Amino acid sequence: MCILKSGKMTGNLDSHNTSTNWLPDTSIKYASMSKVTDWWQGYLKYQVPKSVRRKMLIFLFIVAICCITLIYSCFNCYVICSGTCNVLSIKPDLMTQNAQNITRLSSSHLKTSQRLPSCIIIGVRKAGTRALLQYLDLHPSIVASAKEQHFFNTDRYKLGLEYYRKEMPPSLEDQITLEKTPAYFSDLMTPERIYRMNSSIKLLIIVREPVTRLISDYTQLKFVKGQRNKEIEEFEDLVLDENGEVNTGYRPVQRSMYYHYFVNWLEFFRLDQIHITNGDALITNPYPELYNIETFLGIPHKFSQQMFYFNASKGFFCMSKESLETPCLSDTKGRPHPKVDPEVLEKLYDFFRPRNKLFFIQAKQTFDWP
Repeated sequence: MCILKSGKMTGNLDSHNTSTNWLPDTSIKYASMSKVTDWWQGYLKYQVPKSVRRKMLIFLFIVAICCITLIYSCFNCYVICSGTCNVLSIKPDLMTQNAQNITRLSSSHLKTSQRLPSCIIIGVRKAGTRALLQYLDLHPSIVASAKEQHFFNTDRYKLGLEYYRKEMPPSLEDQITLEKTPAYFSDLMTPERIYRMNSSIKLLIIVREPVTRLISDYTQLKFVKGQRNKEIEEFEDLVLDENGEVNTGYRPVQRSMYYHYFVNWLEFFRLDQIHITNGDALITNPYPELYNIETFLGIPHKFSQQMFYFNASKGFFCMSKESLETPCLSDTKGRPHPKVDPEVLEKLYDFFRPRNKLFFIQAKQTFDWP
């Protein structure tokens, strides 16, 4: 019921005998408020036309959508907000910026936490694991541990997974946490331990031609002993026993017998969980190998052929200076190998050739090795 008073006239709007024609033109027409509309009309005594209300609602809806989109874009480092988000000024282009810096800036605006790795580079030693890690660490979808953890192959495993998790770098929920420890590949207990942590984890293995890897392993050991003022025997004396046969008791020789260790990993993981990278190809042309890894991990393809150039002094490819701040590996990488007796080399090739074929059968892929 609504009673209108204007001047000396008083009327009942709900009366059937009362006409609204007697209302003056200057009077405000009051409307009765139903239970459905009074929650939003409040004390507003005059009725807004439906066409106006509809336009207001559409306008408010559009404003709300724009605000949500703007907020999302500003917090997403892969979307550039011109003018509004100049404080970020981030472009997801590996050719112009270090993608790792993009990840760090993104982490400052989005929630990060330390997570167990969802991908591990498990080996092989002296096959290019460090180069592979540094390349992948440039990808905005990957955050890599800076050091080798040696968690699954040492007594650190007794410290528990919580200790291991806290050793990992902070990452976003949609990023891959990556760890590298080449010694995992040849350790007998590591496959089962990693499986218990995450049975669906993805594993990366990088291999080189076994004899070349063997020589590189020897070169590394010789360098380390030289730093400690210790001498090491000649390569030929270590890789051959007293009978002139290949010394299978020498650890660098064992590490090049890939089939012997790969079978242990296949006991716990499907082959489609393991990606084998050609370490020799990573040296001569890294882009195709990195492209295949991006596909394997299911992440966007950010690398391009133009990002790499060949460093003649080091003997391998480096990232262009426009792509990142530290474009090449350290000086400890790419050391010259010692000259080896050709007869010893041929004997090593003959030794590894049938063993390589066993590895090819296991991996269901082949490599162009002598």
